[in-house]
Amino acid sequence: MANEIMMDRTRVFGPGSKKIKLRFFPNGTSTTAMTVAAGTLITDGGVTSVTRTSTAGKFTIQLSSNYLKLLSAQATAQVAGDTTDLVAQVGTVDLTATAGTTVIVRLLAGATNTDMSSNANNSVSVTLEFQDNART
Repeated sequence: MANEIMMDRTRVFGPGSKKIKLRFFPNGTSTTAMTVAAGTLITDGGVTSVTRTSTAGKFTIQLSSNYLKLLSAQATAQVAGDTTDLVAQVGTVDLTATAGTTVIVRLLAGATNTDMSSNANNSVSVTLEFQDNART
């Protein structure tokens, strides 16, 4: 297959498929942007920052580029406490944001947005896959 590319043992078909992986470490109610420089964001690239919004447990991921369309999105929460039940959920994706695509991720306890306390073993991992070019 001419368009098949094997990277990280994942099959990618077609032109312009981009996968972005990131992990961030929320700090309770803090709205200070999480960045690679601050050590609160881990990424191989493509992510400018992650910021908690004014809503509890709701984060905006700022990407450095815009993309044509979202193909796939997954978010998972790592929580150190045995009695803490948080689920990470991908929300709105804005492909036309001026500074680059933005993605909303929220942490939910049931149906309620909930903050995650600061802990080296509390984090959110996100994998996004975009189509970057129009397919021919």
